[in-house]
Formats: sequence, structure tokens, C-alpha cells
Amino acid sequence: MAPSTSVTEHTYRCLSCLDGTRDRDFNVSHVSATCGACESFARFVNETVLDRFRAFEESPPAALDWERLDRSEKFLVCDQVVRSNRSIEDFAVSD
Repeated sequence: MAPSTSVTEHTYRCLSCLDGTRDRDFNVSHVSATCGACESFARFVNETVLDRFRAFEESPPAALDWERLDRSEKFLVCDQVVRSNRSIEDFAVSD
């Protein structure tokens, strides 16, 4: 008998409509694909990163001037917190 291999699937959500999803057996920050829901060629963000983004939008982290970041910077911070196990305290906003 062949050994059983466990593949973890990661869900990615369309940033254009937030309805379309893609499941992949690899863990990256995003994938680009045509969305089946809105039919646009869009970035699909890792759903755990999107969940962290939403949480920080609802309750901004005290250790970071969250409102000064643009959307792409916010996603970059969230990606690093979720996928690289960095702490929000590892980031700073500078002039």
C-alpha cells in the first residue's frame, strides 16, 4: 500500500467581487485567475489573509498607524502576519 499523503487546500477569494473562490493545494499570498462569479480577471487573495485584513479593518492594531497605510500595504502586512508568523509589532509606519 502506498503511504497516504495529506494535502492541505487553501482557499483564495476574488478581490473584485469577494464571491468567487479558488482552492489550491499550495499556500501563496494570492493567485490571478478569471473569476467564475464576476467573470473578471482578478487577484484572488489567500482567504486567511483576507480574514486578517477584515479583522484589522474592524479593529485596527494599536501598535501600527493602520489608517495611514494604503490597501496594498495593508494586505502586505496581513500576508506577513498570517503566512510568515510575524507580529504586528514588527511593522512601523514612517514619514
